[in-house]
Amino acid sequence: MKKHIIKSLIIALILMISFANFSLAVDFDKADKFIQKGSEKAAADNISVSEIGEEFSAIGKSLRLIGAGIVIIATAYMGILYMISPPERQAKLKQQLIGLVVSAVVIFGGYYIWKIVTTALDTMTA
Repeated sequence: MKKHIIKSLIIALILMISFANFSLAVDFDKADKFIQKGSEKAAADNISVSEIGEEFSAIGKSLRLIGAGIVIIATAYMGILYMISPPERQAKLKQQLIGLVVSAVVIFGGYYIWKIVTTALDTMTA
């Protein structure tokens, strides 16, 4: 029981520290500039698909980096489990590996899907 309380307190402390760091990192001037830029673009009413792609590229890169890290960690974890598991558990891990491969294809293929869609939409509007 005592171990669960200590683990819960450590997790709560980590969450509080991470939220505190996030709130300190927020730059309200940049947010106001972003809103102003969006208002100016909406007023001009001529936003191209390439401009939208540029705005979202940083978010996409960050998500792809996080996803790649998770896939690498999950692959290493499943590999270690596979090596130390009995044959029954190894069979279950092989089935779970299919989901891991599909998620890796989606994460790494998402960039190319995005490029194909933006290119197609850009040529349609031009």
